[in-house]
Amino acid sequence: MINSTQLTDIYLAVFAVIIFLSSLRSIRGRKYKLGKLFLRPILYLLLGAFLAFSDLFLFPIYIFLLFLIFSIIFGVLIGLKLGKATVFYKNSELYYKRSLVTYIIWLILFLGRISIEILGSVNDLELVILDSMLMLSAGLLIGESYQVITFVRKMKKYEI
Repeated sequence: MINSTQLTDIYLAVFAVIIFLSSLRSIRGRKYKLGKLFLRPILYLLLGAFLAFSDLFLFPIYIFLLFLIFSIIFGVLIGLKLGKATVFYKNSELYYKRSLVTYIIWLILFLGRISIEILGSVNDLELVILDSMLMLSAGLLIGESYQVITFVRKMKKYEI
C-alpha cells in the first residue's frame, strides 16, 4: 500500500520529469507544427484549471470564474503584445523557441502552486490570486503561440 509521503514523492517526480523535458525543448526549440504549437499551452491551461478548480469551494463560483477568465484573457493580450518567440530554420525544417522569460514566469508560478498544494501554507485569497496568476501565464503562452503562427504565415507568404 502506498502511503501519503510516497504518493507525494511520485507526484513530485512526475512533475519534475515533465518540467525537465519541457525546459529542454524550450531551450533547444521545437519543430513547428500547428497542432503542437497550441497543445502545450492548452495542456498548461488545463493543468492550471485542474489545480484551480480544486479550490472552487473557497469563493462563490461566479467570482472564482470571473478571476480565472479575466486572467486568461489578460494573459493572452499580454502574450500578443510582449511575446518574444523566435522562428528559425534548422536542417531545412522550421523550428520555434518560446520566450524564455514567459516560460520562466509560468514555471515559477506553477511550481509555487504545486508547493502550496503539498505544503498547504497560504490563506484562501492568496491561493485564488496564485491560481489567477497561473491562468494569466497560460494565457501568455497562448498569446505567444498565436504570435508565432502569425509570423510563420508572413514568413511563408514572402518565401520564394
